[in-house]
Order: sequence, then C-alpha cells, then structure tokens
Amino acid sequence: MKKFLVAQKSIGFVRSIREIFDEEYNEHAQEYDEILQTIKNSQQQFTDTNFPPQSSSLSLSELPKSWKKLTWKRANEIFEDFDIFSGSIEPSDIKQGILGDCYFLCALSVIAEKCELVKRLFHNSEVSQYGLYAVWLNINGEWTSVVIDDYFPCTDNLPAFSRANGLWVMLLEKAYAKVYGSYLNIEGGNPAIAMRDLTGAPYENKESGSAQEFWEYCEQNHDQGFLLTAYTKEAELINHENELGLLAGHAYAILKLANVLDQNNKLCRIMQMRNPWGRVEWKGDWCDSSNKWTEQTKQQYSVEDNDDGIFWMSIEDFRTFFAGIGVCKIKNDYIYNSIQCQLNEQNNCIIHLDMVEDSHIYISFNQNDNRFHLNQIADYRYSFVRIIVSQLVNDTLKYISGIYRADRNVVVEQNLKKGQYLVFIELQWQYPQIQIISTLSTYASKKAKLKRINGLDYLNSIRNIIKDYSDNNVNKLKEINYLDQYNKNIFKRIGIVDGYLFLHYQNQTFDSILQEVIHFSDTIGYVPISPLQTNSFQKDRSLKVQFTSPPQSVVIILLSQVRSSIGKCQYTQQSQSQIICIPQKHDQYDNNQFILKQLNLSQMQLVGRHKLNVKYYYQAHLQSRFKNQNIIKIFEPQPENIELTSLETSIFYYFHDFLSEIWEPFIFYIIMLNLLLIMILNNHRTHLAQISNLLLFISQILSGQKQKKSIIRIMSKAQFISIFLEIIIRLLSFECQYFTLPPNQMTVLYKFLLIITIFLNFLLFVCILKFLIHYETIETEIFNPMQIRLNNYLKKLSSI
Repeated sequence: MKKFLVAQKSIGFVRSIREIFDEEYNEHAQEYDEILQTIKNSQQQFTDTNFPPQSSSLSLSELPKSWKKLTWKRANEIFEDFDIFSGSIEPSDIKQGILGDCYFLCALSVIAEKCELVKRLFHNSEVSQYGLYAVWLNINGEWTSVVIDDYFPCTDNLPAFSRANGLWVMLLEKAYAKVYGSYLNIEGGNPAIAMRDLTGAPYENKESGSAQEFWEYCEQNHDQGFLLTAYTKEAELINHENELGLLAGHAYAILKLANVLDQNNKLCRIMQMRNPWGRVEWKGDWCDSSNKWTEQTKQQYSVEDNDDGIFWMSIEDFRTFFAGIGVCKIKNDYIYNSIQCQLNEQNNCIIHLDMVEDSHIYISFNQNDNRFHLNQIADYRYSFVRIIVSQLVNDTLKYISGIYRADRNVVVEQNLKKGQYLVFIELQWQYPQIQIISTLSTYASKKAKLKRINGLDYLNSIRNIIKDYSDNNVNKLKEINYLDQYNKNIFKRIGIVDGYLFLHYQNQTFDSILQEVIHFSDTIGYVPISPLQTNSFQKDRSLKVQFTSPPQSVVIILLSQVRSSIGKCQYTQQSQSQIICIPQKHDQYDNNQFILKQLNLSQMQLVGRHKLNVKYYYQAHLQSRFKNQNIIKIFEPQPENIELTSLETSIFYYFHDFLSEIWEPFIFYIIMLNLLLIMILNNHRTHLAQISNLLLFISQILSGQKQKKSIIRIMSKAQFISIFLEIIIRLLSFECQYFTLPPNQMTVLYKFLLIITIFLNFLLFVCILKFLIHYETIETEIFNPMQIRLNNYLKKLSSI
C-alpha cells in the first residue's frame, strides 16, 4: 500500500492577525495609520527614518566586501510593473540572494504552501503609491506591525537579496531585518524560530533519534498539518556543497512524505525537500535522475530532472546528513494572546489565566531574541526559565504542569478545563547590565484572558503548589521516609519538579515535635531558596539546615537548580531526625507566631497554616480603580485561629491516638446513633437541643470555613452542657415535672438510654473539635468518604 502526504495549498478558514491577538494589549497598527495620513497631506514618498536606505541598515558594524557597492532603489525604480502578490503565491518563486538568510526563506517557503498564512501578514495587499507598507511579525512574543518603505538594496539595478514574483518576499525580509537591527543581523538562524516569528505558533526541534524515529516524528507532525523544515550539519565553511549536493549549515523545507516501491519492488520511505536557493539539489538515491525510480512512480510524483531546488531522498540518507528537524505547530483557528510580564526585582511574576471554555493551549514565556544583544554580549545565551501552571480550586492552588529550561520561547502544552489559573514565572537572568523585556503568550483553541497579579507571596504560593504536587504524585518522588517507626504521621518526601529540589516534611501528630538536621554535601547546580541564604554554602559546597516541626505542621525546604556551563546538577543529602513527645498541655506550640520565631522561618510560611485564599479575586478586581487595568490585587484574609483550652486539647488528643485512621466511620456512626436516639426519645425535654447540636455539626461539614469557628465552638459546648445537666437532674429524680414521662416510668432501660445520650453527645462534641482543629482536610477526609458510605447504604436498602 502506498501512502502519499501532501501539504495543501489552501487551508480554508484562517484567522486574520487582527482576530488572533487581543487588541487590549496590542495597538501597534496605529503607527501605520498615522504615517499614512501625514504623507497624504504632504503628497511625498515615505522614507523610513528608523531604518533608512543607508549602510547602517545593512550592518551595524563593518560591511562585507561584496556589500560595499550596493545601492538603494525604490520598487518602481527596479520594476516597471509590479504588485505585492503577482498572481498566486508560489513557494518555488522564492530566490535567495547574497544575504545568508536561507533559514528565513526556508521558513517562508513552507508557510507559502498555505498562502493565507502569508497574506494575513500584510497590512495592505495593494501597491502603495507612497511607498509605505506595514508587515505583521511576532516579535518577543507580541504581534507587532512593522512599518517600512520600499527602498531595497540592489546590485546592477536588481535586488541583491531575496526576491520572488511580487514584492512580498522583499518586504517581509526587510521588515525582519528592521526588527533585528540590520540585514547582516539576520544572517544564519533556526528555520523553526523564523516560523514562530511569522506565525506566532509554537515550535520545537528534534535532533536525536534513529531513522525510524525521525520518520515517525515527521509523519505525526505532517498528519496534523504542522509545518516542517530541516537543517544540515555545520562545517568549517557555511553553505559548502558536498559531493552529494547538500550544503553545510543550510536549511531546507520538507514538503511531502511518501512510501514507494523502488526498481527491486522494495518499499522505501522518502521525503520531498526544497532548497530555498531554488537550485543545487541532492545527487544521491532518489534524486531526480536516480535509478531507484520506476517510470510509474516517477510519473505519479511528477519527478523531472530540473535544477529547481526540489528533490527527494530516503529517510536513511536524511538521518545521515541532516542535523535535525524543525516543526511549527500551526493551527488554523487558534487564538493568540500576549501580555508583558514586568518581572519584579527577584525576576519573577504571576499571571492570571482565565479559560472561558475547555481548551487545548500552549503557554509560552518569550525572551528577547539573541540578535538584539549581538553588539553588547558576544557569547549571549538564553537564561533558564521556570513556568509552573496551577489551578485555583476551592481557594487553594493545584499543580497542573510546568517546565524548566533555557530557550528563546519556553512552552508548556496542556489541555485545560474551564476555570481560573495562575501561571508562576521565574527567569534566572544572567545579564544585569541588560534590561529585561519579556512576555507571556498563549496559543489556544479557545480564548484565553491574561492579567498580571500583585499582592501574592510568590514563594509561599510555590510551596503550596509543591505540597499539592507531593501529595498527588507520590509515585514520582525520589524518596519517602516515615520518621516515626510506630506510625506514619511524621514523614519526609524528597522530589524534583520543574527545577526545584524539595524536601517536604509533615508532622500530623498532636503530641510530638520533630527536630531535624539536614546536611547537604557535594552540591553542584543548586542554590537554597529563602529563608536560606544563597551564600549559605560552605567552600566545600556543603550546607546545614536545622529546623523544628511542631504538631500539625508542614515544612517545605526548597533548593533551585541553576544550570552551570557544564549543565550538571547533583547533591548528596543526609538527615538526623529526633521526635520528642510533649505534654498534653502545650499551648506554646499552638501559637503560630511563636513557631515562626523559634524556628527562624519568618520567610518560610508553613503550608496549611497560611492557606492561600483567593475567594474574593474578582470582587477585588471589580472594585479596583487602577489606571493600568492589567493589574489585579488579591486580598488575603488570614484564616481564623481558635485557641482551645488545655482540657479540650487533652480530650481531643486522647481520642485521636486511636482514631487517627478511622475518623470518618467513627463520625458517621456517631451521627447515625444520635439520630436513632432522637427518634426513640422524641418526647424528651432535651430533644430540640440534641437535634440542633447534630444539625450544627452536619452543617459545618457541608459549609467548610464559611461558619465562624468560634461561634460553632460556643454553641456546641453550650448545648452539650445543657443536655448533660438536664439528664443528670432527671436521673437524680430532681424536678421530675420537667419531663413528659412520670417518675414511675423511669425504667432501667430508659435511664440507660439517657446515659447513652450523654455519652453520644460528648462524642459528638469530640467530632466538633476534630473539625475545629482540622478544618482544612474535613472535606476530603470526612465528608467525601461519608457521602460514599451513605450512598452505599441507601443502595442496599433500596435493593431490599
């Protein structure tokens, strides 16, 4: 069976540039309109003073020898009759000149296979009588309208650089040169990155793998309609032609893939490619004149022995001679949006992402292209970037995905449900002498709204997210240790996520403290995160961390990767743990401020004790009156703290020692038994107090933190004392007139039921203490399992 994959000339509906980005942040098109109105009034030809027809536009340094005789001419001085698009857009019309931007022309030729992608880049599609044009390019992650004139470098009255039928290639090349400073600055590059600049779509490169893996990679991306390019290996001489016709350090377009039979009836996998020069082709197997072709297949694939730059080659030869593949993940109807990050002094920021519908999305952090800094730093390299995407769920942050890498455009790909998300960005910037200009962009199947965030503690938020990752990805952790051999209530987890090395300590006991000493040694490529100081390492790269974790606390120790030039990260870690039982009366350990002070963790807020609260997110946004509407403040009301008496604390600890694993069934049956006694003793004076006490506890489970815990505590305690006194008075035969039953009916069974009532209401009060102390986990630990248990009982009853 033969398989033939062809890039389609028309791709149907394609969003225009004006449709694919949010005008709230991009108003660049105004420059063109203002200039046009000015030159109309003056009736003069437009000359771009920001990119003038002078040598400075050719090169910011010394000109190459072959460029010194170049002259600048307007389009009407070069061509007698011309248009922007002379007829249809044909990729094969592109011809490279003396400028070494084959990667750009390669990207352009691939995009030209889908002509709508080219046409949408032009502000005007007709020749301007004033020599004024505007081209849309995606620069630094933002769609930008680049205004240019129609002066072009020429030699012998012909364009010296690229050209095609019409001005479209010359205009795009000039706009690209203007953005990056000069024509010389755009020599040499990655075709996948150029496709990103021309489409806004994310890109990736594949440079390792077998021939089979490369073929599957090409098929997978080609089937999705993505754009494919390839580049050959570097050599001492750029564009040096080898004996088989391939150029060193050169970019080619991948046009088609096919499975064909050769002369020996053997199935072969071949790919059609194009040299942007429009000449110089592959001379090996499956070239135009190869004996691998049969007459039938040669006719089927329109193979002609012409030096037009288009040729076929096998995937095995491709893997031998080519260094890699570049893919641009263009989607016809995806929507683009971007926002400037405005990093703070710590080079981080938080962006709010509002998904109005379920969507597939690419989230990209975009650094300045290295071409902007060629004249400032000779060995400029892209800095490492950390992106962490989290979802706002019930006033907490849930880890979704993340990435840590160094590239111009660092991308997270994800399927997101409708909802609110926070994107945490950290740039490990290496060049303080250069001003940072960065953006966050989205490329999504549905509209994504972006806003900046102020008012959140960045590191505290990260620790909340890492705790969620640790709790929900136990199988991905490097190490899990239970520090108490008798129970699992004190544990340590170690893991690495998105460039963070974390140690997650959790003390779930009520009567023990954990004293921990951690020794790091042979540490390379890691730096400690506040409150630990970045200079805490000794000369031998060792680090000592010491802290105390009180009952019901969580501690997250963070170290961040900082990739060195050798790209190596390693560490050795040993710890010493000591668990100390404390008296039941330990009020000092319930004082959160005391814990932070004694542990010297004033900067490291304990997860769970300082719970992130974003409940009033939109209310705060609507009430804000900032001039910059991109800024939103989140108000963070502190959770209510309840100081229990030593008696209440002791009672709770006593029950928790043997109920730690079975709180949910215990509470469930206490509620059921209370309901049963209410029905049996329905004529008792304490009937209403029992009902209200039970309803109070059920409602607090359902409503979480919405009720004032101090009020719950007072009411439940008062009702329990009321029930206790009433029944004691009755059992002692005092004031029998308060009860419906006459004294002679006070049977032994009835007295026993009254005693059980006291005991059950006491246990119900213990359950209320459980809620007051563990309000954060009451939903997941109690309510959800209880709901499942109740549903199972109801199903059994219905079947009976």
